[in-house]
Amino acid sequence: LTHARCRIMEDNDPVMAGTADVCTLSEATLRVLIYLSTAGAQENAQADTALALAHEVQAGNRRKGLTGLLLGNGSSYMQVLEGSPEAVGQMFATVSRDPRHRALDVVLDQPATERTFPDTAMLGLDLDASPLDRRAAIEALIPAGADRDVREKLLAFSVFD
Repeated sequence: LTHARCRIMEDNDPVMAGTADVCTLSEATLRVLIYLSTAGAQENAQADTALALAHEVQAGNRRKGLTGLLLGNGSSYMQVLEGSPEAVGQMFATVSRDPRHRALDVVLDQPATERTFPDTAMLGLDLDASPLDRRAAIEALIPAGADRDVREKLLAFSVFD
């Protein structure tokens, strides 16, 4: 049983039980999680670009069945993680412990019926242009027919400083 759009609840949450548009992560075959983070201490600014970080994790993500996108603007990151609920949860826990990311804020966490970025273990994009140029660059990466909530969150990052 999968749902294209439903709010995530923890298994056996009595507050959400019986709500029609809710499903548990254990019911989902795919999970999409999007978070924002503030860039942590950077020992090597060149190594901590979104592109470099994405490249660093690609092999491991392939083994774990993870796909997604990492955006960076020099002071913040936004990342889309897609995969099995377990793999996404484990990766987010790893990122939460990474000193390159501080003040993590989950902006979307939901089951999915398909991936937005199915062909890449992790795509990285560094945004250093104006918000309009950033928006155009992000829009170019989002496939037609992508989940509306995913699209909205990613485009919002274009004006995030």
